[in-house]
Amino acid sequence: MKVLIGVLLSLLMITSCNSSKMKVPDGILKPNELKPLLVDIHLVDGMLHFQQTIRKEKEDSAFNYYPAILKKHGISRPMFDSTIMFYTQHPEEFTEIYDEVLEELSKME
Repeated sequence: MKVLIGVLLSLLMITSCNSSKMKVPDGILKPNELKPLLVDIHLVDGMLHFQQTIRKEKEDSAFNYYPAILKKHGISRPMFDSTIMFYTQHPEEFTEIYDEVLEELSKME
C-alpha cells in the first residue's frame, strides 16, 4: 500500500511538473508568436553591438529599430509590454521561451 501511494505521488509530481502548458490570456502573445519576435530583437541588438564595436560609435540605438520589428510581426507596443510583464511573472515559461530563442540564434551563427 505504501509503495502504491509512493508511486501515485511520484506520478502526480511528474505530471504537474510537465503540465506547464498554462493558459495565456487574450492580448498576450503565445510562446510561438513571441519567439520569432525575440529572435529578431536579439539579431538587431547583436548587429548594432558589433557595428558599435567596430566603429567605436553609438549613433544607432536598438530602440530605434524596435518599432519596425514590432510592425513586421503585427504587434503593438502595448501588447509587447503586456506580454513581457506577463512572462516575467511566469519565469518558468519565460525561461522555456528564451531557451528556444537562444537555440534558434545558435543555429544562425
